[in-house]
Amino acid sequence: MNEGEQQQQQQQQQTFPFKLDEMLKYARASRVSSSISWLADGTGFVTHDKHAMMNDLTPVFFNHTQFRSFVSVLILTAVAVEVAVSSSSSSFDFNVA
Repeated sequence: MNEGEQQQQQQQQQTFPFKLDEMLKYARASRVSSSISWLADGTGFVTHDKHAMMNDLTPVFFNHTQFRSFVSVLILTAVAVEVAVSSSSSSFDFNVA
């Protein structure tokens, strides 16, 4: 891999979608998997416990401290995002359309 390719790969690794994917992989393999997970069909993810996600998981990958700012960047980054909020819990579904 030449220097240009290495720089391109490093830049890609700093993008929000890449960090989000890494965060979901990390969550799946760790004790915080109950706070966030992929949807069964792989088209999006669910935040099961936004407080646990923001306190235990998000700081490892992002500078966001507020769930609202995380969602704002998610919406700005995605081509189209459908957010479904369950009134019976703190579950948030994010589907990329």
